[in-house]
Amino acid sequence: MMISLTAVGLVCVGLLVVLVVSLRRLLRASEAPVTVEWAKSFSLSAYAPMERLLDEGDFEFLKTQPGYDRKIAKDLRAKRVRIFRAYLGMMSRDFSRLHSTLQSYLLSLEVDDPQISAEMVRQKWLFQRALVVAHLQLELYSLGIGTVRCAPLMDAIRSMGNLAGDVPTLLGIPAASQSDGYV
Repeated sequence: MMISLTAVGLVCVGLLVVLVVSLRRLLRASEAPVTVEWAKSFSLSAYAPMERLLDEGDFEFLKTQPGYDRKIAKDLRAKRVRIFRAYLGMMSRDFSRLHSTLQSYLLSLEVDDPQISAEMVRQKWLFQRALVVAHLQLELYSLGIGTVRCAPLMDAIRSMGNLAGDVPTLLGIPAASQSDGYV
């Protein structure tokens, strides 16, 4: 009984540490504004492997192979968790870059549109929430429990990218004015 309480306590502490680390990363200052070239080349396709990286089907297939050992599956799971965590870091940086670029763009135009500002705050909240949930799900996955849902992260970063692309049109800015170095 005492051992199971200790194990549960350690898991809770581990999840709390992941949550704190995730929040600290999110609160760090974002990178410098992004050029139009980067924004134009930004694509969610770079994150497509995330959707299959943690697929349990691979582990089921591995079990059917001659010479299968649980250690092999454990090592593979740990490596995939590290790779997935790196993808989460890249996605977080890209989201921050899109967000800060849009902010800089709006400030350079001296435009104050409360609807766009509110949507930016909403998109940032949705992304941060999805990122924290993904980190928690990833910790559970590393213990062999459940999987990570990528859709909320993909939707949030896609929405920010769409918003960044739509703002000039929403503000009635001609296309020629849009190529000043920001999205």
